[in-house]
Amino acid sequence: MDNYTLYIVLISVLLVQAVALYQSWRLNREETGVRAWAFAAVLMSVASLIQAFKMSIYPVGTELEVSVPSQLLASVGNTFVVASWVLVLQGVQHFFRARAIKYSSMFLFSIAICLLMMLEIIMELPQGWRIFCVSVVVATFSILTSRELYIRGDRRSSTVLMLILVLVATAIIWSLRALVMLDMSPFDISRETIAAISLYNAIMGSIAFTVTMILLINERINEQLRLQATRDPLTGALNRRAFFENAGPLLSDLKRKECSVAVCLIDLDNFKVINDNHGHTVGDLALKRFVDIASDNLREGDLFARYGGEEFAMLLRDSPKENTAQVLNRLRDAFSQKFNYADDISLRVTFSVGVCQINGPSRIDIDSLLDKADNALYLAKDQGRDCVEFAAIVK
Repeated sequence: MDNYTLYIVLISVLLVQAVALYQSWRLNREETGVRAWAFAAVLMSVASLIQAFKMSIYPVGTELEVSVPSQLLASVGNTFVVASWVLVLQGVQHFFRARAIKYSSMFLFSIAICLLMMLEIIMELPQGWRIFCVSVVVATFSILTSRELYIRGDRRSSTVLMLILVLVATAIIWSLRALVMLDMSPFDISRETIAAISLYNAIMGSIAFTVTMILLINERINEQLRLQATRDPLTGALNRRAFFENAGPLLSDLKRKECSVAVCLIDLDNFKVINDNHGHTVGDLALKRFVDIASDNLREGDLFARYGGEEFAMLLRDSPKENTAQVLNRLRDAFSQKFNYADDISLRVTFSVGVCQINGPSRIDIDSLLDKADNALYLAKDQGRDCVEFAAIVK
């Protein structure tokens, strides 16, 4: 296909990309980075339309191609290309919560590059100066965008890796085009050939970008749904359902080898009094603070969840009784320190713990362990609260 036809194909692909990304944003309006990508596709399609229009009225290889109106029109079109790549980068940064989209910076940078490209109209510059400038910008922003994806994205995700490869390929092709424009290419490639390769890259890159970005959006939605199903919305700890789902596999080791596991039920003392006297906001802050401190004091393999209300469940793997007592007392010491929950509210909040310690091998289930821990918790409450009570060791 000739370059004019390639531009028409590219315009069609970009418009489909814009519609697809815009519809994805409408379904997830908090993801404004996706809207920026849709806007970038529109700008890129406008740029391609301008280039196709220029080719039709200022044919390649004629004196009209190097006329001032032709150069002005081409510079305007390339300015849209620059603006679209700025939006692509900022959209990725916003998608990964790195920074907000700044349309003013996009506008100022695009105008600056436009003025730089237009220097060829008033100055004696190397032939192909304008294309050299836009090629450098595209290559640079391709690398910057792939860098953001590499740093902030999930490197284990095949979707992220595929998009990085597309961007790196784009950077290589447009870097080569920049060198060709200055007759510095290490390869024997004509300007017409590299222009066609760049257009093919733009078409395939747009398709790949659209597909991978929609996959990334779907992955994020699925992760959000997973978190909503497994996390307590107030504290961020696992919820009761997730605790039971994860406890089964963790207890499976007990069935076939000797190990020690502790199942704990924790209840914040006099929590209703805190809510009644100081309000639910202070009560919520106490719950959040407890979860933060507990998370800092537990190992990666341990299990911790909000069991309900002011009650929490904990499963400590490979934890003999002495280690369990040490962990829980360390947690009690850290949490029971007096803390300013509000400007004029300084409280000392404590908790009681019931523990069921089990030594494997054993086939006891999590419900039975929690029942025994719950009975131990009642004993801790009866003994004055702010203490750890162990049930009889289960074997």
